[in-house]
Amino acid sequence: MLEQTRLSYLEAMGVANWMPRAVLANAAQRVPADVPPPPLQAAPVSEPPEKPTSALIAPEVVAPPARKHIPIPVPRPGATSRPAVESPPEPAQQTAPAVPVGPFYVQLWLAGPCALLIETQEPGLESASPTFRLLNEILRAAELPTPARLYADFHWPLTRNRQLDNSAVAASQGLQAFMQARLESQQIDSIGCFGAHTVLLSDPDAEAIADLAGRVESIDQLPPAWFVPSLEGLMAEPEAKRRLWHFLKRIKAQWAVVND
Repeated sequence: MLEQTRLSYLEAMGVANWMPRAVLANAAQRVPADVPPPPLQAAPVSEPPEKPTSALIAPEVVAPPARKHIPIPVPRPGATSRPAVESPPEPAQQTAPAVPVGPFYVQLWLAGPCALLIETQEPGLESASPTFRLLNEILRAAELPTPARLYADFHWPLTRNRQLDNSAVAASQGLQAFMQARLESQQIDSIGCFGAHTVLLSDPDAEAIADLAGRVESIDQLPPAWFVPSLEGLMAEPEAKRRLWHFLKRIKAQWAVVND
């Protein structure tokens, strides 16, 4: 704004004189006003008190509406921040980890049209052991040829690598694959399973021997299997041996009678 224009505004507002208290930043060079000196004998005129600078603003400026202050949460050290609205998390379905099956050892014996899967301790049945003599007695009671012939054996786990799957499902699949491969070229009518871990041939549950004992189960791609306790358990429990004799009388009609 030109100096003359500014002075005209001040004169219109009734301001006789106006001087800034401090030098304004970036203000234009002020041209000294041409004011005549006052008369020497003039009576002193009391000047009105100086008004605040804010009252000398010519146009009335309407202040913009104040913005609504939205508080912003500032995280503090050690304080846990929680969202304003938090939906409850959905419960995750946790699957129970597969329990590995402990090591076991079974032998596959052949007695005519019947295969015998026998769980035993390594190195296995010996010809002079009491368990082997008990096996021959069972074969004679079932009218099967004696003595049985050792055909193959199965160790679990298949490898010592702990990173591989050693669960009951894997053990069941491994035992079924072993039996299918060994009996593919044999004329077998039934499979006799002795021991707790032999139930993995039908059910991937090593604790199911109590439910499968004394039963005949159908297995895919294999002959029917019948399950009885281990030879050691039969020797220790006469009642279990008696139940086995009655069980053999019922199932021995499933295979042909062959006596060498």
